[in-house]
Amino acid sequence: MCKIRSWHFVCILLGVFSALLVSCGSGSESNVPTLVQPTSTTSPLFLEPETSTPIARELTTATPTATRRPNPTVIPETTPTVEPIDTRYTTVDIYDEQLLSNWTLKNSANVKYRDDFTGYSYAGKKSIVSTPKSFGQLQFSLSPSSKIAYKRDEVAGVSFWISSADQLITPEDFTIAVLGSNDYKYWVANDTSVKVTGRVTDNSPIFSETRLSFLNIKRTIEPKTWTEVIVWLDDLLYEPDYNYVTGFYIKNDAQFQGTFYIDNVSLILNKK
Repeated sequence: MCKIRSWHFVCILLGVFSALLVSCGSGSESNVPTLVQPTSTTSPLFLEPETSTPIARELTTATPTATRRPNPTVIPETTPTVEPIDTRYTTVDIYDEQLLSNWTLKNSANVKYRDDFTGYSYAGKKSIVSTPKSFGQLQFSLSPSSKIAYKRDEVAGVSFWISSADQLITPEDFTIAVLGSNDYKYWVANDTSVKVTGRVTDNSPIFSETRLSFLNIKRTIEPKTWTEVIVWLDDLLYEPDYNYVTGFYIKNDAQFQGTFYIDNVSLILNKK
């Protein structure tokens, strides 16, 4: 009987020991913490294959294909040479450092002027300086003593260079009129030989006063900047018929009361 009880006790002990072994070796998986490896903050783009060590990579930028560019234009510092207007024409210099002997400015009105101003010019050393009083008229007139006459059909136009001292010149600030006669080869005051057919001219000039804006001057002229003005006679509107060119004048508008300069004045003649 004792042997049976002893064996039964041994069996119980073996069962308890086995339970303990199972318990130690097969715990619940939910109670076992999973070790999570930290995620690398280095982008895989910068990792060498099969290594986790960051390395430095040289970022290369594609080099653009070179584009051929024209060489910049070099602006000469010397005074530009005045080229002939056209091979079909020739010019007579009315003012170039001095007024031509058979021309005069004495018939100008409401303007103070000098024709030997030094210190500022388009070319050379001298220019004509003029300051208007209200509506001033700087007039170039062919003198009665002139031995040269200019027929209207021989004259293609008039050209000159203009600049201001310290005031902007707008395309509306000046008008130019070319004068002529049917009876005289030079300028004469109160000459009534030219008539305009179909137009009353009692209170208006016989000869067209054309603004700079109609003479291809479309932009404001800055102070101390020279601009060429060319008056083509055949392009003038309402121009009367006459036999001789006897002069021309430059008149300022009311809003321009500053000093201005004139240089390189010429008649443009058709070549014979």
